[in-house]
Amino acid sequence: MSVIIQKPLIVQQNFSNFDVFSSVISGYDMEVKQIGRGSFSAYLQQIQYGPISISRITSRLRVEANGMPPPGVRTFGVPTMNCQPFVWRDKQTSGNTIQIYKPDTELAMVTNPAFEAIDISLSEEDFNKLNSLWGFPDLAKLIEHKEMVECEPAKMHALRKLLMYICSAIENQPDRLQQDSTLQNLISCQAPYLLAEALMTSTVHRGKATSENRIKTLKTTIDYIQASTDKAISIQQLCQDTGINKRTLERAFLDKYGMTPKSYLQSVRLNDVYKELLQSNPETTKVTDVAVSHGYWHMSQFAADYRRQFGELPSETLKQRH
Repeated sequence: MSVIIQKPLIVQQNFSNFDVFSSVISGYDMEVKQIGRGSFSAYLQQIQYGPISISRITSRLRVEANGMPPPGVRTFGVPTMNCQPFVWRDKQTSGNTIQIYKPDTELAMVTNPAFEAIDISLSEEDFNKLNSLWGFPDLAKLIEHKEMVECEPAKMHALRKLLMYICSAIENQPDRLQQDSTLQNLISCQAPYLLAEALMTSTVHRGKATSENRIKTLKTTIDYIQASTDKAISIQQLCQDTGINKRTLERAFLDKYGMTPKSYLQSVRLNDVYKELLQSNPETTKVTDVAVSHGYWHMSQFAADYRRQFGELPSETLKQRH
């Protein structure tokens, strides 16, 4: 089975800016924070052929991503062999998990430094037409109410191998998809077939989940941080105002983010400064004014922290205005 369309849509781009990266991922309404330190580096490849969309996303720093998946379709996240386990909706993934993004699923992900995943998106109607052709159950029966499933390693290996082949073939020769009927068939038929096969072998993922107490601790803390972006916050003051035990707070952040709450707090504040500088007019904006508005008073320390976080000076970010 091959879908005929006039012209496939292909986007392939490298990014050195996490804010621009999150704003151009077609179909996703997503915000990305850089919580790892250093110069940001990511790669995005998006392929649209007929009703099938394939998105390959690679990141080389720890990031936190929140938002919504593409509307009107079902999206399935497939970590590649190069991907370190990450936290998705408060659960640790494994090499054989598939993340299921329903249209109303809130994306909440914290990656490790080596992240690479390939998303497949298509409508439930189109998926069910294919499943009917193959004699497979409807999608609703395959996934039920699951958000993340564990699949047979052999099925996952076949699916990952095919997706990487498709992405690599188009990365090297973007025009090939327009003319190669075999490649067209791999996207429109073979990829969803292997995805459906993997889903039929799946069980609910039983990986490590964040405890309810830690989820509550994290939510209370992050809400507090977001309400206080214009001032410096100490961990002692945070614990005093929220009633959270410091040791509990430390464990919750190390478990989910791989960093202390103090380091996370600093990264969030610096992310806010970064985004404001990036969107400000360099002719009328002073770095000092932006820093002060976010609770920074010691400019030399601020500049050092900023450079350590993003690999550049705040004045360099300001000049990048997009």
